[in-house]
Amino acid sequence: MSALEEEIQERLKMLRPEQREQVLEYTRSLSKAPRRNRLKTELWRFRDTFTPEEAEEIKRVIEEACERVETDGW
Repeated sequence: MSALEEEIQERLKMLRPEQREQVLEYTRSLSKAPRRNRLKTELWRFRDTFTPEEAEEIKRVIEEACERVETDGW
């Protein structure tokens, strides 16, 4: 077992049962999260939908939106 896995186990032991359940749900959600490559593949079907200029504008807007951190969003 790796040092990382050992630390995770040790920290889990310190949590209350309901907190352990939250950790389990979180790890399940991580494994269900879409992979970047799958998303890229799904978006590929729209490749001929936009002009190069429109595609560049969409890319710019997405990059700008993803660079912001909304501290009060949680």
